[in-house]
Amino acid sequence: MPPTDRASFYLGRTPEEISEHALAPALERARELGLPLKPISFVSTEAAQDICGVATAKAADIVLMGWHKPLIGQSLLAGTVHEVLEAAPCDVGVFIDRGLSKVQRVLVPFIGSLHDHAALALAQRMLHGAGADVTILHVKAPGEASSVGAGAAAADLVHQEGGSRVTLRVIEHASPADAALAESRAGYDLLVVGVGREWGLAHKRFGVQPERLMTESPASVLVVRAGPDRIARAARTNEDLERVQPDEWHD
Repeated sequence: MPPTDRASFYLGRTPEEISEHALAPALERARELGLPLKPISFVSTEAAQDICGVATAKAADIVLMGWHKPLIGQSLLAGTVHEVLEAAPCDVGVFIDRGLSKVQRVLVPFIGSLHDHAALALAQRMLHGAGADVTILHVKAPGEASSVGAGAAAADLVHQEGGSRVTLRVIEHASPADAALAESRAGYDLLVVGVGREWGLAHKRFGVQPERLMTESPASVLVVRAGPDRIARAARTNEDLERVQPDEWHD
């Protein structure tokens, strides 16, 4: 949490007390679910740097953040969120809540980028951890053959799970973002999508148009960016090599 100018922010309150107050809803929900949740609280003047530092110290698999209203422009992937997306040592998820109360139906728009693979891996964890049903929406351009790598990755997950709770839909559409947005209106609880221009989720430092998938989807949204380890593994195996550039989601 950032410091303030009020002395009362610091006096008479321990970091544990501050953490208990700020995280009370999360702590209560964790108790209901029987999940171990350890709060850590400290004042920071460099929030993004310290978030990444804690993730490194804890060897985190993923950093999960809520979106924050931007101070400049309308891009939801700016400010502290952008800095963490740039520097985190692991995968990063940015969550936009639309009143999520259960994770039963999950939609994963998929073209085959590295970040799409990270989103698919996270959805697979939800498949087992939350008992969710997952729909993979593989979008290709009209008249274009499916990417071998992308099609294989999606089909492999269907095969692993026996197809009982994983559905693969392959559609043609000139705008992947519009296709994903239209499908998100079909009663899904959560949309899990990789960052990237194809989904209208490229970073705009002074963007005047907000990211439509994040603002217009009726389902809650989790935007995922692949971490450096995943990128390095892909580079070593030539998996999606043309998409491995670390700054690929920038304009």
